[in-house]
Amino acid sequence: MKKILVAYDGSEFSERAVEEAQKQAAQAEQAELHILSVVEVSGPSTNVLLQESFTTETAEKTQNQLQKLEESIEQNNLNIITKVLIAEDKDNPGEKVCSYAKENGAEMIVVGSRGLGNVKGLFLGSVSNNIIQHAEIPVLVVK
Repeated sequence: MKKILVAYDGSEFSERAVEEAQKQAAQAEQAELHILSVVEVSGPSTNVLLQESFTTETAEKTQNQLQKLEESIEQNNLNIITKVLIAEDKDNPGEKVCSYAKENGAEMIVVGSRGLGNVKGLFLGSVSNNIIQHAEIPVLVVK
């Protein structure tokens, strides 16, 4: 079974990345598509409880977005897994994407070349670049 990971932030570029990942998956007899969003900690750093509340709320909204995306994907011979991770203070979301790929046996990462999406600051060019630099598997960057 071919495992493909898509880094998703809701931007036009990440939407294109999902479309391309579906095309890649269609070429396999059986495929598993992991759609991953990484939410950065947000809110005032002086109030930990408020910061946790903002971050949790953002993660829940993102999970709802992923659920809708999953429902819209045609699932011929395709198993879809959606996941939201939270990046700690100084983590680049790209590092979380690479770690997830390694832990879950992904064979390819598909990412938009840049984006901002509904979650402010989630996937910028720096994140795509971080993924390219740190991934141990092929990375397909979609424009």
